[in-house]
Amino acid sequence: ADKNAVAPDALYALGVTQHELDDKAGAAKSYEDFLKRYPENNLAADVKLKRGELHFSAKEYPQAAAQYAAAAATPNFGQADYALLRQ
Repeated sequence: ADKNAVAPDALYALGVTQHELDDKAGAAKSYEDFLKRYPENNLAADVKLKRGELHFSAKEYPQAAAQYAAAAATPNFGQADYALLRQ
């Protein structure tokens, strides 16, 4: 595990920035790395939701649905309703 407390936030921000710059491959890699390294982080559900959006935009609907479902199943996730709707 990383000893650097800001590492999860930095990796999350990198993925979001890549996503916003339309670097879908880079964002997908950053999100995947985030979930491998920080599966229990409080941003993990949001990363799953963002992965769902990437899959959806690539017309990979089954993968998108799986990511939306994973995000929606996260306890106390503020965007669970949105994730369920997208699913």
